Amino acid sequence: MAAAYRIEVAPTVRAMLAEGRLRATDLFDRVPTRVIEPEELTDADPELASLRNLNSPEDYEAALRLLPTGAENRP
Repeated sequence: MAAAYRIEVAPTVRAMLAEGRLRATDLFDRVPTRVIEPEELTDADPELASLRNLNSPEDYEAALRLLPTGAENRP
């Protein structure tokens, strides 16, 4: 499951972590949510590569190799 969050959600996430509430569905109950359709992302990410699933350090390293030169050094 991929998600996009506004920075304003960070305090809620911090509070939930402090409470030991780790389920994403708990967050959905606390903040306004909506489904983002793939078509909404294709202007910025035509191949939807930003939704790539990274589960290991190896996956992350492989994703870094796909970035344009220098992009891996961006904040």
